[in-house]
Amino acid sequence: MKNLSYYKLKAKEIAKKDIKSGFKFHILKNPFSNEITKLIDQMAIDGYSKNFRDQIELQWENSLSKIQAV
Repeated sequence: MKNLSYYKLKAKEIAKKDIKSGFKFHILKNPFSNEITKLIDQMAIDGYSKNFRDQIELQWENSLSKIQAV
């Protein structure tokens, strides 16, 4: 099983890719990219609780915000 640090790193990488592809975070219209959804789904398969999956979603959102702010 992969550790939480692995998933946090992947979330940051996904955020970078999402920004490059033109993804805009918008809660109502498009809350998550397909890639972060796949990562969160994989975490569920790997046995991580919703609390841990929420942490990774938050990591992704924070990474998007930081990258977009630059």
